[in-house]
Amino acid sequence: MEKGSWVGEVAGRKKDGSLLVVHLSASLVRGEDGEPVCTLCSFVDITRARQAFDELHIKSSAIDSAVNGIAFGDIEGRVTYANAAAIALTGYTLEEVLGWSVLAFADSQEEAALILAQVLEKGSWVGEVAGRKKDGSLMIVHLSASLVRGEDGEPVCTLCSFVDITRSRQAFEELRLKDHAIASSINGIAFGDLEGRITYVNEAFLRLWGGDDVAEVIGRTVFTFAQSEQEVEQILRHVFEHGNWQGEFMGKAKDGRALTLQLSAHLVNDEQDRPICLMCSFVDITEKNRAQEALRQTLDELEQRVARRTIALTEANEKLRREIEERKLAEKNLRQKERELQLNALHLEETNIAMKVLLEKREKDKNELEEMVLANVRGLLLPCLERLRGCRLNDRQRIYADILEANLQTIVSPFLHRLSNRFLNLTPTEIQVAGLVREGKHLRRSPL
Repeated sequence: MEKGSWVGEVAGRKKDGSLLVVHLSASLVRGEDGEPVCTLCSFVDITRARQAFDELHIKSSAIDSAVNGIAFGDIEGRVTYANAAAIALTGYTLEEVLGWSVLAFADSQEEAALILAQVLEKGSWVGEVAGRKKDGSLMIVHLSASLVRGEDGEPVCTLCSFVDITRSRQAFEELRLKDHAIASSINGIAFGDLEGRITYVNEAFLRLWGGDDVAEVIGRTVFTFAQSEQEVEQILRHVFEHGNWQGEFMGKAKDGRALTLQLSAHLVNDEQDRPICLMCSFVDITEKNRAQEALRQTLDELEQRVARRTIALTEANEKLRREIEERKLAEKNLRQKERELQLNALHLEETNIAMKVLLEKREKDKNELEEMVLANVRGLLLPCLERLRGCRLNDRQRIYADILEANLQTIVSPFLHRLSNRFLNLTPTEIQVAGLVREGKHLRRSPL
């Protein structure tokens, strides 16, 4: 009525009360004089189309506001649409990703190509895949990719829905690594609920206990594996009060053997710091304690042997000290004796020299005496005896003269080999004459 026309959609009701949505074109009809005479409405029923549009709009709004990353691509894998969650996840803008190949976002293009080929071949693919964000950081997503077909069954596009599971995957990997570490630990490890019932044990615990089936252990209380229930109660009380306990613990194997264990028990809390379970780590130190006890006994024996040896060495050292002192004293006395001997030797040498001089003088005197005796006998006695023989002697007198001459020869015979040869070849008369000449006497002819 104001502007002469109106075009748009308008909702109405049918006779049966059902909703009717039409596309209305309404206009004001004017006469020749330009005055309005009536209205003309032309409308088309678009109820179904509107409903389909509304459904698509709802779906589009749902896709746009979905927390999951959603992207559409053509049959060649080029991006034609990405919602806000997908854009936020990758770090790109919508303008940057439109027209890109999905392979560009993959950490491994070979893996992405295989996934796309499987989607085109089988119609869908579900699994985990690694990609790269705009800043190059790694992201792991859970991907659901499917092939969208038209009403004729022909493929028209691809649809990908993905959720970022990087943190959960990392957490899962950490948990898996921890689980593997616990399972393969050489220490016996056991988990239990807050009532002390076993909920998990690793292989090392089974070997330590002596069993081979986890079912034999799961559900049992910790008291089953202890020598003393009172000791377990004290440990549990300490763990619940202080959060942990460490020390030696007397355990019991499946066959009843006593086990000395190094136990580390603590209370496991959740993120709200509420206790959720107990964890215990065991190390069998039975053999270690035995070895330590044997070592202690060996050390005690060694200390006793060392003590005895020390006493023996002390006594030996004392004896050696006395021997050294005695040896020093002996050496001192020996040096004194050596000095005395040197003095005695010097005195003896001087005495020997004096004796030698005396002996030489004695020998000289002896020689002189022998020469004198020999000379006197041969110069004085033998000449007289020779003259006596020239006299008229009777037989008796001649015998006495022979005896006298023989006795004189006997007396002087020891001297003959030491005397000078000058006396050996002279006759008695010549010796007598030589002696007189030596004495400075003149020779007178005897009246005889």
